[in-house]
Amino acid sequence: ERSRGLGDVYKRQVGKQGGYYSDLIPIGSVAGKIARLSETDVLLVPPDKDLGLQKILVPFDGSGHARAAAERAIDLAARYGAALCLVTVYELPLEGFAQNPALDKIFYDKAAESQKPILATAEAKGLRQLQVVVRQGVPAYKVIIDMVREEDIGLVVMSSTGRGDISRLLLGK
Repeated sequence: ERSRGLGDVYKRQVGKQGGYYSDLIPIGSVAGKIARLSETDVLLVPPDKDLGLQKILVPFDGSGHARAAAERAIDLAARYGAALCLVTVYELPLEGFAQNPALDKIFYDKAAESQKPILATAEAKGLRQLQVVVRQGVPAYKVIIDMVREEDIGLVVMSSTGRGDISRLLLGK
């Protein structure tokens, strides 16, 4: 077995590892713990990516944690003159739509309504470049990744804590 350098060990312990579950686990376990337990913001930078502050994307699910992340993104956008893209993705499984096609409109309206406080904050802070998006898609992370590619996003600001009001509506919790 060849010896590994410090860089190899660092990547293995902190970064995301490939393998069978790599698509299910968004970041490595150490990086995830640091992000969840740190008392400060944590910027996770994947290898071979460029950090850009021209356009910032905020995935927003209506939760308190997502609101806090959105407020941080608004501050960053205002400070650096960046455009802000606020996106809410709701998941409507095919069986739900098949049972009641009106559910799509209900979910869309609920998602759009959840964005209003963030829009008011952005307006109050003088943000001029704001794009608001509501999309349906399963799984939500793929829709967000597609948006990053389509809109030439340089930075994604999001909470490390899970689902909020939109999912509670879907799951009935």
